[in-house]
Amino acid sequence: LAKEAGNFDCGNPKELKSKCIPLAEVKQYIANATGHPPEKFQAALQWIISSDKDLGIWLREEDYLEPVMDIDRVTCLESSRPRMWLSCRLRRAFITTVTSLFTAFLVLISLWGVYLLLKHHWRKMKEEEQAMFEMVKKIIVVVQDHYKDWDNKLEAYPYVGIVHVRDSLIPPDSRKKMRRIW
Repeated sequence: LAKEAGNFDCGNPKELKSKCIPLAEVKQYIANATGHPPEKFQAALQWIISSDKDLGIWLREEDYLEPVMDIDRVTCLESSRPRMWLSCRLRRAFITTVTSLFTAFLVLISLWGVYLLLKHHWRKMKEEEQAMFEMVKKIIVVVQDHYKDWDNKLEAYPYVGIVHVRDSLIPPDSRKKMRRIW
């Protein structure tokens, strides 16, 4: 069973449909290899089902999604420990290692990209905040200048309109770009 499962996992030279070997084939192989009668085979199956130990053999049904607990429903046997050639084991270990390294590399690249995007976003926010503070300072200067002009009787009203302040600070072609700062 282990050899057939290993063959199935390592390229399937016999073109098996699954790792699960039909019960009739297993009975015939055991009878030819050992010479024991079929009753002993049935007793061995019952012992496998009732054993609490992991024997490395799974008894399966047709759909073989979960192990069988009734001897009459067993249709095939499967090894839980496939015996693979050294070259197959090395190839599978290499593929697993390369896949894991590639996945880790992709995760690191993704995290680095997220870090760079966040860093760019934080820098833009800081620049925007700084520009907003500069705009507030300019607005205060314009309002103070207007008040001084009113105090010196150069202006008719002590207040200044918001639109007038905007128009004096931001040129018309820059207003759309400076909208968030304003």
